[in-house]
Order: sequence, then C-alpha cells, then structure tokens
Amino acid sequence: MTGRERPGRALREALAGGPRPCGPLADEDLRHLQRKGASPGCLAAAKTFYCDRVDRARAVVGRTPMAAPAEELCGARAVTNVQTELRSFKEAALAYLILAHDKFVQVRRLVARLLPPSDGLALVHLDQKVATESQLEDFRRWAARSFDDGRERVRIFSEFSVHRGGRSMLDVQLRAIALLLASPVAWEYYINLSDTHYPADAASWFASYLWLHQGTNYARITSTKYYDPTLQGGRHATYSGPRAEDVYIACDRSLAFECEGQLFSLTPGEKFPALFAGVTSASGPEWVILSRSFLAYVDEGLKEGASLVSRLYDDLGSLSIPEETFFQTLLLTSPFCNTLLRHEFLYLDLYDAPWRTSPQSDFPFQSPRRLNVTHLPDIAKEKPWFVRKIDAAQPGSSALRASLEAAITRRSRDGRWLAARIPWPLSRALGTELQGAEVRHAVAVSAHLAPRCMRVRLMGTPQGGGPSPSLRRARAAGSLLLTERAALARREALPREVLPPVVALRVGCGWDEDAYQFRGDVSLIDASDCPNASLVSYLNNVGFEGEVAIHWYLGGHLQRQSGGKIPKGFSMFVDNLRDPVPGQWSVRLTDVTSGHRIGERGFIVYARDAETWPSL
Repeated sequence: MTGRERPGRALREALAGGPRPCGPLADEDLRHLQRKGASPGCLAAAKTFYCDRVDRARAVVGRTPMAAPAEELCGARAVTNVQTELRSFKEAALAYLILAHDKFVQVRRLVARLLPPSDGLALVHLDQKVATESQLEDFRRWAARSFDDGRERVRIFSEFSVHRGGRSMLDVQLRAIALLLASPVAWEYYINLSDTHYPADAASWFASYLWLHQGTNYARITSTKYYDPTLQGGRHATYSGPRAEDVYIACDRSLAFECEGQLFSLTPGEKFPALFAGVTSASGPEWVILSRSFLAYVDEGLKEGASLVSRLYDDLGSLSIPEETFFQTLLLTSPFCNTLLRHEFLYLDLYDAPWRTSPQSDFPFQSPRRLNVTHLPDIAKEKPWFVRKIDAAQPGSSALRASLEAAITRRSRDGRWLAARIPWPLSRALGTELQGAEVRHAVAVSAHLAPRCMRVRLMGTPQGGGPSPSLRRARAAGSLLLTERAALARREALPREVLPPVVALRVGCGWDEDAYQFRGDVSLIDASDCPNASLVSYLNNVGFEGEVAIHWYLGGHLQRQSGGKIPKGFSMFVDNLRDPVPGQWSVRLTDVTSGHRIGERGFIVYARDAETWPSL
C-alpha cells in the first residue's frame, strides 16, 4: 500500500504542518470503513470525529499546551505532625460494578458471595448486545427479593453496548461511578469486576484492609517506565526490568471509533500525537480498586470542561482501549499520584494466552485463560482477593470455585481484628461507660477466634451519691461485645489526595507473623502473661520510605528507643517491648528526616491482682 493509499493521510499532513483542510482527504482515509460495511450514517459520524481530531493535532504542532496548571498536577504533598484517634475496627463499605456479558447466572452467585447482609451495594450492567427486556426484569425481581431492604443495594441497568477496547468500556464505568456517588447507600471503595471474576478471599478481610488503608487507590501499571516487578510479580519479573510479555497500550495512541456495533481503527499504523504536556501516560488492566474521594474528584472534573479530568477523558476516550489508560494516567498525573499502589489483588493467567480477534473490532486482544483446579497452587502463593476467568459451565472452573468457597469459609471464621482475652479489671473502666451502673461481676465466656463477649451482672448505683430509688434493686444481665480499638491517623485536616505515612497503630501480645494477628491481650495487657508487647505499625504502603525512630514511654518517661529504615512498598512493621511492667504506656513514631511525629498511641499494662487500675 502506498503512502497515498494508506489511511491517515490527513493526520500525517496536519502533523507535517500542511494547511489543507481535512474533509477531502478524510473521504480517502476512511474508505476502509466503507469496505468493512459501515453505513452512510456511520461514515458521516466517523468523518466528523476524524476531522475534529485532525484539527486538534494540527493545533499542537510546534507547541503542546499544559494539561492543567501546575497545582492541579502531581507533586509532593507535605505531611506535618499526624494526630491519631482510637477507633474500633470495621470493614469498609464496598461498591461493586459487575460488567455482565452473558453469564447471568454466575453473576447472581458472585453478588451473593460479595455483599454482606447490611452494607455495601452492587451495580450490575447487562450488555445491551445480549440482554433482553425479560432478562432485565427477571434480574431486577431477583435483586429486590434477595437484597432490597428499601435501599436498592443491588441495581440492575443496561445502557451500553459494550465493546472491549472502545470508549463504551470506559463510559459504562463512569456512568456507574455517577450512579454510585448519587446513591443513598454509604460506601468507601469502588471495585469493578466482570462476570468471570470470583472472590479468592473473604470479603470481610479485604474490606478490613481497605478500611485500614483509607484513601489508597489500587491499579496495576504495566507501562515500562512505571512497572515495579517487586510489587507486581510475574513469571519473568526481575529487579532489573519489566516483564517481557507486557504490552504498553499507553504508547499506542491509535484513533478508534465505535459505531453500529463495530469498533473501527481510523488510522491503522499511525499514532495520534499527545495533546497536552505534563501528562504521565500509563496503562494497565481495567480492573481497579478506587477510593470514593478519588472518584468524587473524577466525577467533579468531568463536569468542568477545562479540568484535567475532562481533558484526559476527551483525549484518551478517542483512542483504543481507554479503559486501560484513563484511570492509570489520571492517578499518575493528578494530585492523587501519591495515593496509588500499583497492584490490583487479582490473579489471572495471561502467560502464553493467545491473541484473539473479533469480527466486531479492528483491534486484537489477549484474553486470559480459563482457570481450573491446577491453578490452585499459584493462587495460594499469590494470595489475591479475586481471580479471573471462572466459567462455571466448565467442570475444571466449577471445581476451582468450590475449592475457593471452602477456603473463604474457613478464613471467614478467623477473627482478625477482634480483641483477645478480656481482663477482669476492665470492669472498672466499663463502669464509667454504663451511665453510672457499676459492673459487679464479669467473666469471659467466648471461645478462641469467636467474637469476644463478657457476661455481666449489673447493679445500679447513682452517679451523685446515695442509692437511687429507681436503681436500688436493679439487676441486669447480658453480653457486651468488645472489639479492639486501633490508633488511626486523623485525616480531617489533610487534603483528600494526601495520605498519612502511618495509617494505624496496634499494641498487643503474641503477635502471629503468619496470621497477621495477635493471639494474646491487645491494648489492655496482663503483665504476668506478656513477655513481649508488640507495636504493629501499618503504613500507607504507597510512597513512604525513610528512617523512623520509635520511643516507648511509661508515665511520660522514656523507657526504650529503637527504629530503623523502612523500605518503600512495606505495608507494616513490628517493634517489640520486652517484659512490660504495669502502668500507663505510650509509644511514639517520628520521621527522623523531618522530625515530624507520624504516629502515637497509648496502652495499659496491668497487674492481675492490683487493687487500682489506670484510667482509660
């Protein structure tokens, strides 16, 4: 094919500074669409779109404008002294988008496995190409019957004919995000999945992790410059370079156009130029886990035509596979760059997977292999939250799903964040929490790994002196559910795109490094049963690295000093205090370089036979 015959002539001439208008050349450039059966209406729309892009390319020849002012781009965000507060552990409320193509029965099982009884929500999009009206109504009746408690926690919609690699694949996510932000159901994290995903871990576990690391965003980056094999693994990953089989979509920049069920390549072999400076182009799998604060920023930006978000959407949405570039590029370019962890907690098998083509698309794609029970060893090694592809119609996939469900059931019984044995002297502190009622008797009644409860008998005493007539003979018996409280960094004073270096601090006994939990007392420690008290510091695991000083205080007096260098990418570190003596303790973390306090918490060590006990 000669240069005159090869599509993209109008774009090439514009980039060379040629003055000729696009129209006459566009008819020649888009002739390959006509040969593929594009209708006159589709050709006319493609020509309008193409010439608009050609004019934009011509406008940046010799000068590339900034995508946004410097303050709207990625930059260092300083954190000064961090305040902490004691909060009980909980699970983040999660919002799921599930893109369903045709495995509708499998989607129902997926939703049922993911949604807890009382919080979170799921949007299920049924592809317009295959979903019938009766299927939509059947799905909606199922959702209302199974989950609707008056809050529409499962919503079924079908608004897009989705094409892999086309703008529709991104648009369906942006539409879902707008719906989720408008929902009255509270949520803190967004996770997008397909109808071939399946959980490989208990939802309670990764919901707890996300709550603990609030504000962090998770997206794998496979662009060469930003690929970190130490975080993302892979068969050929090394410290010296990227994996050989990664495909760098961010560098491709092929103009793409969707019309009448087809995805066309407008200028095969020609790259569309970058329209803006200051943009860090990146790509990776479309399966991401994003914080509500980041998605609110995206939604707000899409409503402002001159914003960085709108400019990137307009640019990347006109190219192939925008669903694998938009969020990654925005996370690396925007002020949220310091919240990105380049990982997606997903296991899939792409190694040696064949490249496929579709009659509805000019762009080839690589599809993961179907998973089966032979993948279990790799899944167990990588410890993902989700796996893909599961096809329940295949016996091997069905057996794998059953194995995953059994493992999740066992793991769900593990009370990771629950307090250990409850000490008797806690009754003294509880007395101040029960509106003047004094706890006369308290006995721990629960077994290991179950929620920690206390069976209590209460005798009423007035707060101001003598017996109250209404409470003089009052008796009450019941159970108190006691859960651990961690010292969490207070984020109210920080911008939404800034993460504190240390997100949470825990102190307890019997730290199990394999199970990542305490086997003994937490926060309230029996001195006779704790040879080592452990401080567990959870990091934001995004960009923090440096030297940390650790100071242990008893009654305000320094008892021990330690510390060390924390490598980048660490999510936690542990420091130990040997043979803690009874009293009111605190432990403080300081960034040695800046001198700023980055975490502090108090805890109590008590003597079992003590008559008095320090105040909480």
